[in-house]
Amino acid sequence: MPPPARILRQETGAPDGEAKITDDMLREWVALGRAGIQAAGGLIGLSRKNNVSFAALRNYLRSDGTLRQRGANRLNPGRKTRITDDMLRQRAALDPAEIRAANGIGGLARRNDVSTPAQGNYLRSDRTLIQQGKDRLTPGPNPEEKAEITADMVRQWATLGRAGIKAAGGINGLAGQNNISVGALRNYLRANGTLTQYGEDRLNPEGKVEINNDMLWRWATLGEAGIKAAGGLDALARQSNVSVVALRTYLRADGRLSQRAEDRLNPNWRRAIPLAMLRQWATLGPSGIEAAGGLDGLARQYNVSTGALRTYLHIDGTLTVRGEERLRKAGTLPS
Repeated sequence: MPPPARILRQETGAPDGEAKITDDMLREWVALGRAGIQAAGGLIGLSRKNNVSFAALRNYLRSDGTLRQRGANRLNPGRKTRITDDMLRQRAALDPAEIRAANGIGGLARRNDVSTPAQGNYLRSDRTLIQQGKDRLTPGPNPEEKAEITADMVRQWATLGRAGIKAAGGINGLAGQNNISVGALRNYLRANGTLTQYGEDRLNPEGKVEINNDMLWRWATLGEAGIKAAGGLDALARQSNVSVVALRTYLRADGRLSQRAEDRLNPNWRRAIPLAMLRQWATLGPSGIEAAGGLDGLARQYNVSTGALRTYLHIDGTLTVRGEERLRKAGTLPS
């Protein structure tokens, strides 16, 4: 019997077998925040888990979980010109008459082909810089120079409420008072004073259970519809009593497993499951699966991971939601 076929990651089109950084990866990473990135082993650990170049990852993501300008540009469908430090200095130096002559802040944005909302992240209409703009122009605006968000900070913020945050000058003002990144703060706290799921996880880390393979198999059968029905990834994390940061390292919002999850369920690098194989399984029925020795026997016959097979096929021969979705997208779902 030939040895199991190894999945070559060169198929991603990236050099040296490393995966290409996609928009989905960027969205997942920015959702992690500083705590999630630290839990993954920092940017180096995150790059290893996603099989991407560390240098390439650093072009898109900071260690506090905020996107660099290149990352923001990737996720901006308008593909506007990036806002540079020089642009911010020039705008901060303008007097009110010059801003009026340019038809206001919006006119300045159009003149420089930058996104008006993006410019608004740095500059007020009276041309004064908000905290995020000050962060950009502060000498050595390195995320590592910002204070790290602690559990005590999160507890204190949780007591503020909407009025307390407003009195502090909003999320931007609160970030400035605590010398932390605005982007990192938003990972923990909403403008209305409620904690995000990351914030709740930070204050209750001991109460969370460890993610096991059985959980991964169960989640992988949900598909996008099942995750939506559960209320999204945050709600699924609460239902399973796991950290949402940890869950997002294994499961995407569209129901697909991350590479880290695939690695956990397929440690021996067995074959990927192609559509033709899935079509064959859909015709077996309970008797065919029983004749093959159950799902484990079927997995051995096809040289695939049992965990991967279970994400597509039930023991009674019916397809899981994920299996049906895959064949439906290919236009070959059996009637």
